[in-house]
Amino acid sequence: MKGVLLHCSDGSGNWIPLHYWLEGCTLKVSKTESFEEIIQQIEINEQTNIFLQDCQGMPTFYIENENFKHYELKASPVEVYSWVFCLRSCIFSTSNHNYAQFRKITKLGSSPYGDITLCEYNDTLNVIIEIGKKKLVEFSHVESYIPERNLIFSLPQNQFLLNLLYTFQDANNYYLSLEYPPSELLPFLSGLPMIPEDVLRFYASELVVTLDFLHNHFIVYRGLTSSNIFLAKDGHVKLGGYGTDISSHRELEYLAPEIIQGQPYGKAVDWWSLGIILYEILYEETPFFADSPEKIKKNILENSIKFVRFRGSPISELILQLLEKDPKKRITIAGIKKSKFFEGVDWNLVSARLSKPEAFIEPGSTDYTNLYSTDFQLNSEFLPTSSTYTGIENFSLGQEYSSPDEHDETK
Repeated sequence: MKGVLLHCSDGSGNWIPLHYWLEGCTLKVSKTESFEEIIQQIEINEQTNIFLQDCQGMPTFYIENENFKHYELKASPVEVYSWVFCLRSCIFSTSNHNYAQFRKITKLGSSPYGDITLCEYNDTLNVIIEIGKKKLVEFSHVESYIPERNLIFSLPQNQFLLNLLYTFQDANNYYLSLEYPPSELLPFLSGLPMIPEDVLRFYASELVVTLDFLHNHFIVYRGLTSSNIFLAKDGHVKLGGYGTDISSHRELEYLAPEIIQGQPYGKAVDWWSLGIILYEILYEETPFFADSPEKIKKNILENSIKFVRFRGSPISELILQLLEKDPKKRITIAGIKKSKFFEGVDWNLVSARLSKPEAFIEPGSTDYTNLYSTDFQLNSEFLPTSSTYTGIENFSLGQEYSSPDEHDETK
């Protein structure tokens, strides 16, 4: 990998453009495009840390190791995430996992690309998402999948996201290993006799800070649905699905008007989806549901919101502002945090997962211990020995990965 990055050498705020090459695990620096004028070399190894900074505009990242205390760089979001991914891949390239190391418990579901399986590794439950390389090529999703995967790797670990633990591959499949969430938010809430307002506020506030985190890292989630919101063992929100739904088919009921109309869109689409989720929690159905995709689209574009109950309440007012059809008029993060529904919320406590309602009930989890099997088979589709698909032989999706925490435990 090579490119021009801005470097701040003295902490004065003066950014100098320099040329960078990543050869193996060595980052080489030059003042010009010439390889013969290398002025610096930085070895990227297990003792190196790559930090991504939260900031507006051009994001920054910095490299730290025994020789470089704070080597700071910045560029456009796409360039920064690509560099952070490649550099972190060097750090964790010693990760040596394969599917046989994971104890298969039960199949959780499937996608057009392969199975989704609950597994155990090092006494920890993992969700393994299998992505068939043949299917990626068949559906022409390789070019769109790899950038999304790079974004997942580049994100700092976040306690409100289902974090990526490992990736690995074999000749036929690529595998993502994610944290296992023991329960889902909406089924949990629907099982309660009633939902106290402070409980709804608690979960809504955690969704707000999670989406805000993604937005601050230049990521629009786009696919927020009730099926992507999980609960950790301690009852806090875990947002999943990001980067794993690599098809273009999103659940229509949650899509903002600008996406349906094929218009340019930004982070406002996620606030629309949050409005749909809050409505669904109140009424156990989405506001624009219909019996056909075309009717759903028509309802989203033309129908107004109807409240059978809670009319005029703070939560209804917030939902109306979130479901404003004009994205330019839709409520923003600043307005959401200042809304009457969130009055009194300490957002610092929410971000630190230190906020809980008085009527808080910890969710239960499913006991899978009786489902362990030594005769577990997946429905993987193997590649043919010869294939008409271009580039299918030796097809690779790049370096493998293990999270920093997991890497420390296994090295």
